[in-house]
Amino acid sequence: MEITPHTLQEPLSLPPSLYSSVVIAEAKKDGQTLLLRVGLDRELVRQLKERSLDESDEAVQSNTSDRKRFGEGSYEGWYSGNRTPFALVDTSGRLAALAWFGPKDAPIAEKEEALWHTIAYRSYPPYRGAGIMGDFTRFVLEYYRRLIPGVRIWAEVKAGNTASVALAKKLGFEERAPLLGRAHGVILTD
Repeated sequence: MEITPHTLQEPLSLPPSLYSSVVIAEAKKDGQTLLLRVGLDRELVRQLKERSLDESDEAVQSNTSDRKRFGEGSYEGWYSGNRTPFALVDTSGRLAALAWFGPKDAPIAEKEEALWHTIAYRSYPPYRGAGIMGDFTRFVLEYYRRLIPGVRIWAEVKAGNTASVALAKKLGFEERAPLLGRAHGVILTD
């Protein structure tokens, strides 16, 4: 996927205000245009809630806590935790993929002095498996690091979610030993 960053009129600060969404780049994949946005507007939040409650999406239901977090919970409450969502959206406005970051200590056995933030990512049908996640996640990871320098990033991936572990490793993350009783899967750090 080829990604072309946009030049913004004003400098961006993270996270953006609630329900604001700014296009930061344009992506081309197999002749299709997708927009990369930081922040979710009300329509994207509505789609996120809908996708989180979609029982037919086995990957979201089995590999994420999105049903509880977004479907049954409050997006506003989640957002108040200083989280920054990035969305990949097709030209019809449909949510294709999501990645977000936020401050949270890494649950690793070997504690390191660092400013830790977590990352989570997922794609949605019909874009899942279309080869968009590597480039999208790499771009937003680098974008986030530019605006929050010195941050260390970690991910917790549910056991058995081999695609997500493979993506994290492709992005340069390494598996770490989690704190006992804390992790429900694989912990990876940059």
